[in-house]
Amino acid sequence: MGTIKQLLQMHGQGLKYKVIARSLKMSKNTVKSYLRKVSESGVDIKDLLELDDPVLEMWFHAGTAAYPDKRFEDFKERLDYLVEELGRRHITKRLLWEEYRSDNPNGYMYSQFCFHLSQHLLARNPSMVLTHQPGEKLFVDFAGDKISYTDRDTGEIIRCHVFVACMPYSDYSFAMAVRHQSIEDFLYALSCCLEALGGVPQVVVPDNLKAAIIKASRYEPDINQALEDFANHYQFTVVPARVSKPLIFKNMMQIELQMNQLRLRGMARSWQAMVETRRAHELTFPEGLGILLQGEVDERANRRFDRLQKNARFRYRASIEELTYDSSRGLDKALIANLATGEYLEKGESVLITGKTGVGKSFLASALGLQACAQGYSVEYFNAQKMFLRLKMARLEGTILKFFDKLAKTKLLIIDDFGLAHLDKQQQLDLLDIMEDRHGRYSTIIASQLPVAAWYDVCGERTIADAVLDRLVHTSYRIEFNDVNLRKKL
Repeated sequence: MGTIKQLLQMHGQGLKYKVIARSLKMSKNTVKSYLRKVSESGVDIKDLLELDDPVLEMWFHAGTAAYPDKRFEDFKERLDYLVEELGRRHITKRLLWEEYRSDNPNGYMYSQFCFHLSQHLLARNPSMVLTHQPGEKLFVDFAGDKISYTDRDTGEIIRCHVFVACMPYSDYSFAMAVRHQSIEDFLYALSCCLEALGGVPQVVVPDNLKAAIIKASRYEPDINQALEDFANHYQFTVVPARVSKPLIFKNMMQIELQMNQLRLRGMARSWQAMVETRRAHELTFPEGLGILLQGEVDERANRRFDRLQKNARFRYRASIEELTYDSSRGLDKALIANLATGEYLEKGESVLITGKTGVGKSFLASALGLQACAQGYSVEYFNAQKMFLRLKMARLEGTILKFFDKLAKTKLLIIDDFGLAHLDKQQQLDLLDIMEDRHGRYSTIIASQLPVAAWYDVCGERTIADAVLDRLVHTSYRIEFNDVNLRKKL
Protein backbone atom coordinates (compact mmCIF):
# COMPACT_ATOMS: atom_id res chain seq x y z
CA MET A 1 0.00 0.00 0.00
CA GLY A 2 1.31 3.47 -0.88
CA THR A 3 2.20 6.10 1.69
CA ILE A 4 -0.57 8.45 0.58
CA LYS A 5 -3.21 5.74 0.92
CA GLN A 6 -1.93 4.93 4.43
CA LEU A 7 -2.13 8.61 5.33
CA LEU A 8 -5.75 8.83 4.16
CA GLN A 9 -6.71 5.66 6.01
CA MET A 10 -5.15 6.88 9.28
CA HIS A 11 -6.89 10.23 8.91
CA GLY A 12 -10.17 8.41 8.35
CA GLN A 13 -9.59 6.55 11.61
CA GLY A 14 -9.46 9.87 13.46
CA LEU A 15 -5.72 9.93 14.23
CA LYS A 16 -4.05 13.30 14.78
CA TYR A 17 -1.59 14.90 12.40
CA LYS A 18 1.33 14.34 14.74
CA VAL A 19 0.60 10.62 15.11
CA ILE A 20 0.25 10.20 11.32
CA ALA A 21 3.49 12.07 10.68
CA ARG A 22 5.40 10.01 13.23
CA SER A 23 4.05 6.71 11.89
CA LEU A 24 4.80 7.52 8.25
CA LYS A 25 8.09 9.31 9.00
CA MET A 26 7.13 12.58 7.36
CA SER A 27 6.69 16.12 8.64
CA LYS A 28 3.44 17.30 10.14
CA ASN A 29 3.23 20.08 7.53
CA THR A 30 3.38 17.47 4.74
CA VAL A 31 0.45 15.62 6.30
CA LYS A 32 -1.45 18.90 6.53
CA SER A 33 -0.76 19.76 2.87
CA TYR A 34 -2.11 16.41 1.65
CA LEU A 35 -5.28 16.64 3.73
CA ARG A 36 -5.78 20.31 2.84
CA LYS A 37 -5.77 19.39 -0.85
CA VAL A 38 -8.39 16.70 -0.18
CA SER A 39 -10.53 19.16 1.75
CA GLU A 40 -10.33 21.86 -0.94
CA SER A 41 -11.18 19.43 -3.73
CA GLY A 42 -14.36 18.23 -2.03
CA VAL A 43 -13.63 14.62 -2.99
CA ASP A 44 -14.66 11.92 -0.54
CA ILE A 45 -11.72 10.09 1.04
CA LYS A 46 -13.49 6.76 0.42
CA ASP A 47 -13.43 7.45 -3.32
CA LEU A 48 -9.71 8.23 -3.19
CA LEU A 49 -8.97 5.02 -1.32
CA GLU A 50 -10.56 3.00 -4.12
CA LEU A 51 -8.02 4.35 -6.65
CA ASP A 52 -4.89 2.39 -7.50
CA ASP A 53 -1.67 3.73 -6.01
CA PRO A 54 -0.26 5.16 -9.30
CA VAL A 55 -3.57 6.92 -10.05
CA LEU A 56 -3.74 8.28 -6.52
CA GLU A 57 -0.16 9.51 -6.81
CA MET A 58 -1.00 11.32 -10.04
CA TRP A 59 -4.06 12.89 -8.40
CA PHE A 60 -1.88 14.55 -5.77
CA HIS A 61 1.18 15.18 -7.97
CA ALA A 62 -0.11 15.93 -11.43
CA GLY A 63 3.11 17.72 -12.39
CA THR A 64 3.60 20.91 -14.35
CA ALA A 65 3.39 21.08 -18.14
CA ALA A 66 6.51 22.18 -19.97
CA TYR A 67 4.82 24.40 -22.53
CA PRO A 68 4.06 27.36 -20.17
CA ASP A 69 7.82 27.72 -19.65
CA LYS A 70 9.29 30.46 -21.87
CA ARG A 71 12.40 28.33 -22.34
CA PHE A 72 10.31 25.67 -24.04
CA GLU A 73 9.09 28.13 -26.69
CA ASP A 74 12.68 28.85 -27.68
CA PHE A 75 13.61 25.18 -27.50
CA LYS A 76 10.63 24.16 -29.65
CA GLU A 77 11.79 26.38 -32.50
CA ARG A 78 15.17 24.63 -32.50
CA LEU A 79 13.84 21.06 -32.55
CA ASP A 80 13.96 20.52 -36.33
CA TYR A 81 17.53 21.79 -36.45
CA LEU A 82 18.58 19.65 -33.48
CA VAL A 83 17.07 16.49 -34.99
CA GLU A 84 18.78 17.16 -38.32
CA GLU A 85 22.15 17.79 -36.67
CA LEU A 86 21.82 14.72 -34.47
CA GLY A 87 21.61 12.58 -37.59
CA ARG A 88 25.12 13.65 -38.66
CA ARG A 89 28.15 11.58 -37.75
CA HIS A 90 30.07 12.48 -34.59
CA ILE A 91 27.40 14.93 -33.44
CA THR A 92 26.30 14.19 -29.87
CA LYS A 93 23.66 15.63 -27.58
CA ARG A 94 26.42 17.11 -25.45
CA LEU A 95 27.77 19.11 -28.39
CA LEU A 96 24.30 20.30 -29.37
CA TRP A 97 23.56 21.30 -25.78
CA GLU A 98 26.78 23.34 -25.54
CA GLU A 99 25.85 25.13 -28.77
CA TYR A 100 22.31 25.69 -27.42
CA ARG A 101 23.60 27.14 -24.13
CA SER A 102 26.00 29.46 -25.93
CA ASP A 103 23.05 30.94 -27.85
CA ASN A 104 20.68 30.88 -24.86
CA PRO A 105 22.54 31.08 -21.53
CA ASN A 106 19.23 30.91 -19.61
CA GLY A 107 18.08 27.79 -21.44
CA TYR A 108 17.64 24.26 -20.18
CA MET A 109 20.40 22.45 -18.37
CA TYR A 110 21.75 19.28 -19.95
CA SER A 111 19.35 16.80 -18.29
CA GLN A 112 16.21 18.74 -19.28
CA PHE A 113 17.64 19.39 -22.75
CA CYS A 114 18.10 15.63 -23.29
CA PHE A 115 14.67 14.84 -21.82
CA HIS A 116 12.70 17.18 -24.10
CA LEU A 117 14.75 16.18 -27.15
CA SER A 118 14.20 12.49 -26.42
CA GLN A 119 10.46 13.05 -25.97
CA HIS A 120 10.31 14.77 -29.34
CA LEU A 121 12.24 11.96 -31.04
CA LEU A 122 10.00 9.36 -29.44
CA ALA A 123 6.83 11.07 -30.68
CA ARG A 124 8.38 11.68 -34.11
CA ASN A 125 9.50 8.10 -34.70
CA PRO A 126 7.49 5.61 -32.62
CA SER A 127 9.07 2.17 -32.29
CA MET A 128 8.24 -1.20 -30.79
CA VAL A 129 9.76 -2.40 -27.52
CA LEU A 130 11.61 -5.71 -27.94
CA THR A 131 11.70 -8.14 -25.02
CA HIS A 132 14.91 -10.15 -24.51
CA GLN A 133 15.70 -13.10 -22.28
CA PRO A 134 18.91 -13.47 -20.21
CA GLY A 135 21.71 -15.15 -22.15
CA GLU A 136 19.55 -15.63 -25.22
CA LYS A 137 21.21 -13.39 -27.82
CA LEU A 138 24.56 -11.77 -28.54
CA PHE A 139 24.62 -8.95 -31.09
CA VAL A 140 27.95 -8.56 -32.94
CA ASP A 141 29.25 -6.11 -35.51
CA PHE A 142 32.19 -3.89 -36.44
CA ALA A 143 32.00 -0.25 -35.36
CA GLY A 144 31.74 2.33 -38.09
CA ASP A 145 34.87 4.34 -37.33
CA LYS A 146 38.39 2.91 -37.21
CA ILE A 147 40.95 3.56 -34.49
CA SER A 148 44.70 3.77 -34.97
CA TYR A 149 48.00 3.26 -33.14
CA THR A 150 51.60 4.19 -33.94
CA ASP A 151 54.26 1.54 -34.38
CA ARG A 152 57.09 2.45 -31.97
CA ASP A 153 59.81 1.03 -34.18
CA THR A 154 58.77 2.41 -37.57
CA GLY A 155 56.49 5.31 -36.61
CA GLU A 156 53.87 3.95 -38.97
CA ILE A 157 50.22 4.77 -38.14
CA ILE A 158 48.27 1.54 -38.29
CA ARG A 159 44.49 1.72 -38.56
CA CYS A 160 42.34 -0.96 -36.91
CA HIS A 161 38.74 -2.09 -36.97
CA VAL A 162 36.76 -2.33 -33.74
CA PHE A 163 34.78 -5.51 -33.07
CA VAL A 164 31.86 -4.89 -30.70
CA ALA A 165 29.38 -7.26 -29.06
CA CYS A 166 26.48 -6.73 -26.67
CA MET A 167 24.09 -8.90 -24.63
CA PRO A 168 20.76 -7.03 -25.08
CA TYR A 169 19.15 -8.14 -21.82
CA SER A 170 21.93 -6.80 -19.54
CA ASP A 171 23.67 -4.43 -21.98
CA TYR A 172 26.89 -6.26 -21.09
CA SER A 173 29.36 -5.25 -23.80
CA PHE A 174 32.66 -6.39 -25.27
CA ALA A 175 35.02 -4.63 -27.68
CA MET A 176 38.47 -5.31 -29.14
CA ALA A 177 40.57 -4.03 -32.01
CA VAL A 178 41.59 -6.22 -34.97
CA ARG A 179 43.59 -5.40 -38.10
CA HIS A 180 40.96 -6.38 -40.66
CA GLN A 181 37.33 -7.36 -41.08
CA SER A 182 38.35 -10.72 -42.52
CA ILE A 183 36.67 -13.96 -41.44
CA GLU A 184 39.84 -14.96 -39.55
CA ASP A 185 39.92 -11.74 -37.49
CA PHE A 186 36.16 -11.85 -36.99
CA LEU A 187 36.19 -15.41 -35.63
CA TYR A 188 39.21 -14.65 -33.46
CA ALA A 189 37.44 -11.64 -31.95
CA LEU A 190 34.23 -13.63 -31.47
CA SER A 191 36.12 -16.43 -29.66
CA CYS A 192 37.77 -13.85 -27.39
CA CYS A 193 34.33 -12.39 -26.68
CA LEU A 194 32.86 -15.79 -25.71
CA GLU A 195 35.85 -16.46 -23.50
CA ALA A 196 35.43 -13.07 -21.79
CA LEU A 197 31.73 -13.72 -21.28
CA GLY A 198 32.46 -17.12 -19.79
CA GLY A 199 29.73 -18.81 -21.78
CA VAL A 200 27.91 -19.16 -25.10
CA PRO A 201 24.54 -17.54 -25.95
CA GLN A 202 21.76 -19.42 -27.69
CA VAL A 203 21.82 -17.09 -30.71
CA VAL A 204 24.49 -14.89 -32.25
CA VAL A 205 23.02 -12.05 -34.31
CA PRO A 206 25.58 -10.51 -36.67
CA ASP A 207 24.78 -7.45 -38.69
CA ASN A 208 25.17 -8.30 -42.36
CA LEU A 209 28.96 -7.82 -42.44
CA LYS A 210 30.85 -9.50 -45.25
CA ALA A 211 32.96 -11.63 -42.93
CA ALA A 212 29.87 -13.42 -41.60
CA ILE A 213 27.22 -13.22 -44.34
CA ILE A 214 28.07 -14.04 -47.97
CA LYS A 215 24.67 -13.04 -49.37
CA ALA A 216 22.21 -11.00 -47.32
CA SER A 217 18.51 -11.78 -47.55
CA ARG A 218 15.47 -11.04 -45.39
CA TYR A 219 14.37 -14.66 -45.73
CA GLU A 220 17.26 -17.03 -46.59
CA PRO A 221 20.67 -15.40 -45.94
CA ASP A 222 23.79 -17.27 -47.08
CA ILE A 223 26.06 -17.66 -44.02
CA ASN A 224 29.84 -18.06 -44.32
CA GLN A 225 30.77 -21.75 -44.00
CA ALA A 226 33.57 -20.99 -41.52
CA LEU A 227 31.08 -19.18 -39.25
CA GLU A 228 28.65 -22.10 -39.52
CA ASP A 229 31.38 -24.52 -38.48
CA PHE A 230 32.31 -22.20 -35.61
CA ALA A 231 28.66 -22.09 -34.50
CA ASN A 232 28.33 -25.88 -34.67
CA HIS A 233 31.45 -26.28 -32.55
CA TYR A 234 30.21 -23.88 -29.85
CA GLN A 235 26.58 -25.02 -30.27
CA PHE A 236 24.85 -21.72 -30.98
CA THR A 237 22.64 -20.54 -33.83
CA VAL A 238 23.48 -17.74 -36.26
CA VAL A 239 20.50 -15.51 -37.10
CA PRO A 240 21.58 -12.45 -39.12
CA ALA A 241 19.81 -9.14 -38.60
CA ARG A 242 17.08 -8.45 -41.13
CA VAL A 243 18.12 -6.56 -44.24
CA SER A 244 16.07 -3.42 -44.00
CA LYS A 245 16.57 0.26 -43.54
CA PRO A 246 14.91 1.01 -40.19
CA LEU A 247 13.62 4.38 -41.36
CA ILE A 248 12.00 2.84 -44.42
CA PHE A 249 10.47 0.05 -42.33
CA LYS A 250 9.10 2.58 -39.83
CA ASN A 251 7.75 4.67 -42.69
CA MET A 252 5.95 1.59 -44.00
CA MET A 253 4.38 1.02 -40.59
CA GLN A 254 3.41 4.68 -40.38
CA ILE A 255 1.81 4.55 -43.83
CA GLU A 256 -0.38 1.62 -42.78
CA LEU A 257 -1.19 3.32 -39.46
CA GLN A 258 -2.18 6.57 -41.18
CA MET A 259 -4.36 4.71 -43.69
CA ASN A 260 -6.23 3.04 -40.83
CA GLN A 261 -6.57 6.36 -39.01
CA LEU A 262 -8.13 7.85 -42.16
CA ARG A 263 -10.40 4.77 -42.34
CA LEU A 264 -8.89 3.75 -45.68
CA ARG A 265 -9.07 0.11 -44.67
CA GLY A 266 -9.03 -1.23 -48.22
CA MET A 267 -5.86 0.70 -49.02
CA ALA A 268 -4.30 -0.42 -45.72
CA ARG A 269 -5.07 -4.08 -46.49
CA SER A 270 -3.64 -3.78 -50.02
CA TRP A 271 -0.55 -1.99 -48.69
CA GLN A 272 0.02 -4.74 -46.11
CA ALA A 273 -0.24 -7.37 -48.83
CA MET A 274 2.24 -5.46 -51.02
CA VAL A 275 4.75 -5.25 -48.16
CA GLU A 276 4.38 -8.91 -47.18
CA THR A 277 4.80 -10.10 -50.78
CA ARG A 278 7.76 -7.73 -51.29
CA ARG A 279 6.02 -5.90 -54.15
CA ALA A 280 6.11 -2.44 -52.54
CA HIS A 281 9.57 -1.66 -53.96
CA GLU A 282 9.07 -3.46 -57.28
CA LEU A 283 6.08 -1.46 -58.53
CA THR A 284 6.18 1.93 -60.17
CA PHE A 285 4.31 4.74 -58.45
CA PRO A 286 1.29 4.63 -60.84
CA GLU A 287 1.08 0.83 -60.52
CA GLY A 288 1.23 0.89 -56.72
CA LEU A 289 -1.24 3.75 -56.48
CA GLY A 290 -3.61 1.92 -58.82
CA ILE A 291 -3.52 -1.22 -56.66
CA LEU A 292 -4.14 0.79 -53.47
CA LEU A 293 -7.04 2.72 -54.98
CA GLN A 294 -8.62 -0.44 -56.40
CA GLY A 295 -8.29 -2.07 -52.97
CA GLU A 296 -10.13 0.84 -51.37
CA VAL A 297 -12.84 0.79 -54.06
CA ASP A 298 -13.37 -2.95 -53.53
CA GLU A 299 -13.42 -2.57 -49.75
CA ARG A 300 -16.04 0.19 -49.86
CA ALA A 301 -18.15 -1.76 -52.35
CA ASN A 302 -18.07 -4.80 -50.07
CA ARG A 303 -18.99 -2.73 -47.00
CA ARG A 304 -21.83 -1.08 -48.91
CA PHE A 305 -23.09 -4.48 -50.09
CA ASP A 306 -23.04 -5.85 -46.54
CA ARG A 307 -24.88 -2.80 -45.25
CA LEU A 308 -27.50 -2.85 -48.02
CA GLN A 309 -28.34 -6.53 -47.68
CA LYS A 310 -28.53 -6.20 -43.89
CA ASN A 311 -30.96 -3.28 -44.18
CA ALA A 312 -33.05 -5.09 -46.81
CA ARG A 313 -33.86 -8.03 -44.46
CA PHE A 314 -34.41 -10.57 -47.22
CA ARG A 315 -36.56 -13.61 -46.60
CA TYR A 316 -33.98 -15.89 -48.24
CA ARG A 317 -30.23 -15.62 -48.71
CA ALA A 318 -30.59 -16.28 -52.44
CA SER A 319 -28.52 -15.47 -55.50
CA ILE A 320 -29.03 -15.49 -59.26
CA GLU A 321 -26.46 -18.28 -59.64
CA GLU A 322 -28.56 -20.61 -57.47
CA LEU A 323 -31.65 -20.45 -59.73
CA THR A 324 -32.62 -23.55 -61.66
CA TYR A 325 -34.00 -23.15 -65.19
CA ASP A 326 -35.93 -26.39 -65.51
CA SER A 327 -38.22 -26.17 -68.56
CA SER A 328 -41.13 -27.36 -66.42
CA ARG A 329 -40.91 -24.21 -64.26
CA GLY A 330 -41.45 -21.77 -67.12
CA LEU A 331 -38.50 -19.59 -66.05
CA ASP A 332 -36.91 -17.68 -68.94
CA LYS A 333 -33.11 -17.73 -68.52
CA ALA A 334 -32.58 -14.88 -71.01
CA LEU A 335 -35.04 -12.67 -69.11
CA ILE A 336 -33.34 -13.39 -65.76
CA ALA A 337 -29.94 -12.64 -67.30
CA ASN A 338 -31.30 -9.31 -68.55
CA LEU A 339 -32.71 -8.45 -65.11
CA ALA A 340 -29.40 -9.41 -63.50
CA THR A 341 -27.68 -6.56 -65.39
CA GLY A 342 -29.75 -4.07 -63.38
CA GLU A 343 -30.85 -2.14 -66.44
CA TYR A 344 -34.49 -2.24 -65.29
CA LEU A 345 -33.45 -0.44 -62.09
CA GLU A 346 -31.99 2.46 -64.06
CA LYS A 347 -35.23 2.76 -66.08
CA GLY A 348 -37.51 2.47 -63.05
CA GLU A 349 -39.27 -0.60 -64.46
CA SER A 350 -41.06 -3.15 -62.28
CA VAL A 351 -41.16 -6.95 -62.12
CA LEU A 352 -44.36 -8.91 -61.44
CA ILE A 353 -43.84 -12.52 -60.31
CA THR A 354 -46.85 -14.85 -60.10
CA GLY A 355 -47.34 -18.54 -59.45
CA LYS A 356 -48.78 -20.95 -56.94
CA THR A 357 -47.26 -21.57 -53.53
CA GLY A 358 -43.87 -23.32 -53.45
CA VAL A 359 -42.79 -22.51 -57.02
CA GLY A 360 -39.96 -20.18 -55.94
CA LYS A 361 -41.44 -16.68 -56.18
CA SER A 362 -39.94 -15.41 -52.90
CA PHE A 363 -36.58 -17.02 -53.72
CA LEU A 364 -36.44 -15.29 -57.12
CA ALA A 365 -37.48 -11.93 -55.62
CA SER A 366 -34.78 -12.26 -52.94
CA ALA A 367 -32.18 -13.21 -55.58
CA LEU A 368 -33.00 -10.16 -57.70
CA GLY A 369 -32.89 -8.00 -54.56
CA LEU A 370 -29.46 -9.36 -53.53
CA GLN A 371 -28.18 -8.74 -57.05
CA ALA A 372 -29.37 -5.13 -56.78
CA CYS A 373 -27.49 -4.78 -53.46
CA ALA A 374 -24.34 -6.11 -55.12
CA GLN A 375 -24.73 -3.38 -57.76
CA GLY A 376 -24.96 -0.72 -55.03
CA TYR A 377 -28.73 -0.08 -55.02
CA SER A 378 -30.83 0.32 -51.88
CA VAL A 379 -33.45 -2.39 -51.37
CA GLU A 380 -36.39 -2.86 -49.00
CA TYR A 381 -38.04 -6.29 -48.68
CA PHE A 382 -41.55 -6.53 -47.16
CA ASN A 383 -44.21 -9.15 -46.73
CA ALA A 384 -47.35 -7.35 -47.95
CA GLN A 385 -49.32 -7.77 -44.73
CA LYS A 386 -46.38 -6.67 -42.58
CA MET A 387 -45.86 -3.63 -44.79
CA PHE A 388 -49.46 -2.51 -44.31
CA LEU A 389 -49.12 -3.16 -40.58
CA ARG A 390 -46.00 -0.98 -40.51
CA LEU A 391 -47.94 1.76 -42.30
CA LYS A 392 -50.73 1.53 -39.72
CA MET A 393 -48.26 1.74 -36.82
CA ALA A 394 -46.43 4.66 -38.44
CA ARG A 395 -49.75 6.51 -38.80
CA LEU A 396 -50.49 6.01 -35.10
CA GLU A 397 -46.96 7.12 -34.12
CA GLY A 398 -47.12 10.21 -36.33
CA THR A 399 -44.23 9.05 -38.56
CA ILE A 400 -46.28 8.09 -41.60
CA LEU A 401 -44.79 10.79 -43.85
CA LYS A 402 -41.27 9.70 -42.93
CA PHE A 403 -42.10 6.07 -43.73
CA PHE A 404 -43.72 7.02 -47.05
CA ASP A 405 -40.63 9.06 -47.90
CA LYS A 406 -38.41 6.05 -47.14
CA LEU A 407 -40.45 3.79 -49.41
CA ALA A 408 -40.54 6.40 -52.14
CA LYS A 409 -36.75 6.84 -52.24
CA THR A 410 -35.74 3.17 -52.06
CA LYS A 411 -34.28 2.11 -55.39
CA LEU A 412 -35.94 -1.31 -55.32
CA LEU A 413 -39.03 -2.15 -53.24
CA ILE A 414 -39.98 -5.83 -52.97
CA ILE A 415 -43.53 -6.69 -51.85
CA ASP A 416 -43.91 -10.42 -51.27
CA ASP A 417 -47.09 -12.49 -50.79
CA PHE A 418 -49.32 -9.76 -52.24
CA GLY A 419 -53.03 -10.64 -52.42
CA LEU A 420 -53.32 -13.08 -49.53
CA ALA A 421 -56.04 -10.84 -48.10
CA HIS A 422 -58.32 -8.14 -49.53
CA LEU A 423 -57.22 -4.57 -48.86
CA ASP A 424 -59.35 -2.20 -46.85
CA LYS A 425 -59.97 1.38 -47.94
CA GLN A 426 -56.92 2.83 -46.16
CA GLN A 427 -54.61 0.10 -47.45
CA GLN A 428 -55.84 0.73 -51.00
CA LEU A 429 -55.04 4.43 -50.70
CA ASP A 430 -51.63 3.71 -49.12
CA LEU A 431 -50.72 1.33 -51.96
CA LEU A 432 -51.78 3.93 -54.52
CA ASP A 433 -49.63 6.59 -52.83
CA ILE A 434 -46.62 4.24 -52.83
CA MET A 435 -47.00 3.33 -56.51
CA GLU A 436 -47.61 6.97 -57.47
CA ASP A 437 -44.42 8.11 -55.72
CA ARG A 438 -42.33 5.35 -57.35
CA HIS A 439 -43.81 5.26 -60.84
CA GLY A 440 -41.20 5.90 -63.55
CA ARG A 441 -38.50 6.66 -60.99
CA TYR A 442 -37.80 3.53 -58.98
CA SER A 443 -38.43 -0.17 -59.49
CA THR A 444 -40.86 -2.44 -57.63
CA ILE A 445 -40.99 -6.23 -57.50
CA ILE A 446 -44.31 -7.78 -56.48
CA ALA A 447 -44.67 -11.52 -55.88
CA SER A 448 -48.13 -13.02 -55.62
CA GLN A 449 -49.93 -16.37 -55.77
CA LEU A 450 -52.72 -14.73 -57.77
CA PRO A 451 -52.50 -13.89 -61.48
CA VAL A 452 -52.31 -10.19 -62.24
CA ALA A 453 -55.91 -10.18 -63.55
CA ALA A 454 -57.14 -11.19 -60.09
CA TRP A 455 -55.44 -8.21 -58.41
CA TYR A 456 -58.46 -6.07 -59.22
CA ASP A 457 -60.51 -8.06 -56.72
CA VAL A 458 -57.75 -7.73 -54.08
CA CYS A 459 -57.76 -3.96 -54.37
CA GLY A 460 -61.56 -3.86 -54.13
CA GLU A 461 -62.35 -0.35 -55.40
CA ARG A 462 -62.26 -0.50 -59.18
CA THR A 463 -61.00 3.07 -59.63
CA ILE A 464 -58.10 2.60 -57.23
CA ALA A 465 -57.30 -0.82 -58.74
CA ASP A 466 -57.14 0.71 -62.23
CA ALA A 467 -54.81 3.48 -60.99
CA VAL A 468 -52.47 1.05 -59.19
CA LEU A 469 -52.27 -1.55 -61.96
CA ASP A 470 -51.90 1.12 -64.64
CA ARG A 471 -48.68 2.21 -62.93
CA LEU A 472 -47.42 -1.37 -62.71
CA VAL A 473 -48.54 -3.51 -65.64
CA HIS A 474 -47.61 -1.33 -68.62
CA THR A 475 -43.99 -0.75 -67.55
CA SER A 476 -43.09 -4.11 -66.03
CA TYR A 477 -41.58 -7.50 -66.77
CA ARG A 478 -43.90 -10.47 -66.19
CA ILE A 479 -42.64 -13.78 -64.79
CA GLU A 480 -45.30 -16.49 -64.50
CA PHE A 481 -44.21 -19.79 -62.93
CA ASN A 482 -45.76 -23.09 -63.92
CA ASP A 483 -47.37 -25.23 -61.23
CA VAL A 484 -44.21 -27.05 -60.10
CA ASN A 485 -43.91 -27.09 -56.30
CA LEU A 486 -40.23 -27.11 -55.38
CA ARG A 487 -40.95 -27.82 -51.72
CA LYS A 488 -42.59 -31.13 -52.65
CA LYS A 489 -39.55 -32.01 -54.79
CA LEU A 490 -37.30 -31.46 -51.77
